[in-house]
Amino acid sequence: MSSPTSGSEAPTPGRSATSTAFELLDARLQRWVYDEGWQTLRAVQEKAIPLLIDAGNDVILSATTASGKTEAAFLPILSNLVANPEAKPGAQVLCVSPLKALIDDQFYRLEDLCAPVDVAVHRWHGDVTATAKARFTRQPSGVLVITPESLEAMFVLRGDALAAMFAGLRYVVVDELHAFVGTQRGAQLQSLLHRLDLVLARSPVRVGLSATIGNVGVATAFLRPSNPAAVRIVDCSDEPFDVRLQVRAYVNHRPSTSDDADSTAGDAIFAVTEDLYQTLRGSNNLIFANARARVEQISDILTQHSARDHLPNEFWPHHGNLSREVRDDAESRLRDPHTPATVICTSTLELGIDIGAVTSVAQVGAPPSVAVLRQRVGRSGRRGEPAVLRLYSTVDELTASSDIVDELRWPLVHSIAMVNLMLDRWLDSPAHPSLNLSTLVQQTMSTLLQHGGARADQLHRILCGPGPFGDVDVADYARLLRAMAGQDLITQEPMGLLLVAGKGERIASHFSFYAVFESTKEWRVTTGGHTLGTLSPLHPPTVGDFLIFAGRRWSIAAVDADAEVIEVTPAPAGKLPTFDAGPVPISNAARDAMVAVYEGTEEPPWLDQAARALLSEARAAWRRADLSKNTMLKTGAITIVLPWVGDLALNTARLILKSYDIVAELVGPALYVKGLVPSALAAVSARVLAGDHPDALELATMMGRYKLDKWDWVLDDELLTRANAARCIEIDGALTVFRRIFEAPPPD
Repeated sequence: MSSPTSGSEAPTPGRSATSTAFELLDARLQRWVYDEGWQTLRAVQEKAIPLLIDAGNDVILSATTASGKTEAAFLPILSNLVANPEAKPGAQVLCVSPLKALIDDQFYRLEDLCAPVDVAVHRWHGDVTATAKARFTRQPSGVLVITPESLEAMFVLRGDALAAMFAGLRYVVVDELHAFVGTQRGAQLQSLLHRLDLVLARSPVRVGLSATIGNVGVATAFLRPSNPAAVRIVDCSDEPFDVRLQVRAYVNHRPSTSDDADSTAGDAIFAVTEDLYQTLRGSNNLIFANARARVEQISDILTQHSARDHLPNEFWPHHGNLSREVRDDAESRLRDPHTPATVICTSTLELGIDIGAVTSVAQVGAPPSVAVLRQRVGRSGRRGEPAVLRLYSTVDELTASSDIVDELRWPLVHSIAMVNLMLDRWLDSPAHPSLNLSTLVQQTMSTLLQHGGARADQLHRILCGPGPFGDVDVADYARLLRAMAGQDLITQEPMGLLLVAGKGERIASHFSFYAVFESTKEWRVTTGGHTLGTLSPLHPPTVGDFLIFAGRRWSIAAVDADAEVIEVTPAPAGKLPTFDAGPVPISNAARDAMVAVYEGTEEPPWLDQAARALLSEARAAWRRADLSKNTMLKTGAITIVLPWVGDLALNTARLILKSYDIVAELVGPALYVKGLVPSALAAVSARVLAGDHPDALELATMMGRYKLDKWDWVLDDELLTRANAARCIEIDGALTVFRRIFEAPPPD
């Protein structure tokens, strides 16, 4: 292992003799700081407290994981609440958090922090009891920690009570801000906060907590769309951090030929898991995989390794389809100081859930983004120890049929590029999900249910001001309303009042309405009366089938199709369920960083021997093909195009070629153009660059009724085409592809 960066972790939070921020806090909270044993305030706390004591500031606090952002926000907020008591009843702080598990964790942290000043803390999500919710509804007070979906349910089911419930609201805290920015769920949250401002006829202070900010302008526009320039930034994310890391590479000597776990014994994943088993056993760790099926596979193999060696199992899965009980068990094992545990997870433990001290983080495959990688690395390295990252990459064995794309070992180079970007402190800038028509459908229905009806012009004023639906003008919104009426979601009375219609009422009566992301049909998996979680089988489950789930192997003992329940019993064999979305598109910046790796000569000290050898092979292939100049290579009846742009640009170029009746396929970083020699492709590129190509709307039309988001089925053809053009088409990037083709020297 090697250490590419140096520096020390931010000091333990607490009082400093020279801390002016500490002196601004309420005396009871100062005592709390003393009782916690803090010696100094951390940097984010020193900077945030003076800003938030002045109650008029919207603020974004950006700092690494476990840097004390929650205390940086709530110490001054609570001091302000008790120094200037609000005469109006109701919750005083609304804290919106992306995960139920994170809310449960925050609830106990905030209870401890709020106790000295007698401020109540409440939590509200799908797993909170009806009794607890009723207690808050009867006597709302203090701090309410909630998910966007549960806040949405409040608007729909308790619209008349909102004004009283939040009459005394003074602060809105958005935790894990980066998890919302650039997403449909974030658009929903922006809309809900704006609607809450309208209910209150004022706007409480907004505070965003984030581990990473790739683009300050995007983040401030998210937090306060009506006045982003006024948002103050406290950015401590660039503080020095220690990280020890290694990238390990493995070659797939043969592909998997079966779904049965035991049939992949020769695959690289077994070599990866053997190293994980030997390296991590005996300590607390997180293993991040990019897909839930991969989480189950790794968990199963590691469990089998433990059984092989007659040792107690230390490896536990954690993902969104597992039941709360199973996830809580994995988290409690990590927090238990007496027994070692390693948890294999997707993004579920990426955010700030308290899991105690974690020795190291492993990443299997390239992470979805640099920001995600930085967030995951930050889960280790607590309590004064350096962060530790082990990244595992697999590439396929070269054969007689391998081509230049295989020889470039691009999965490994992609991983190296992502690590380089992280070490350079580069962060992704989340895209604005323009033309959020899918979410606007749901928000329109929610607003109608909140108010019991509204006119079209009222709805447009409420929903389409500054914020996620600002691009939707009156004409577009009228068309959207007609599309909704055509699907029996809404109806219009003779006097112009819009109401939720029959089908809309049926949809809105189900809890899945409150989520803007797709909720697939899921079967409950049970054993011995206990629920293990849910899955969405591609085919109806059959008694006698085998299954790997919750890190164990099962046989399906019974199927209740009406109740959608699968009863399982332990079994010696199993196969992985399929319940994962496709890969995340690779960005332009990641591809630029890959080129820098290929053209570089430095051999990073954090590569293992196999990775160094594969990188050397990849660079040799790059030089041999002279890819710093050549964009096209001829192989048989295929012209391979390597323009080194992101996946959206590549796919847009593919669609443009399709408009010329040219067949092209995306393979990693390349376009495989069939039946066209390089000179002919260059001629087509010249025509494209001269403007002879479809526009974004025409290209989106070629995608047909491609439904990307939950409510896209409501949109008519024109609206769906426009939405897809905004989300999926990147004309400028595609023109870069054709420019590089046109300017490239013709292959020999």
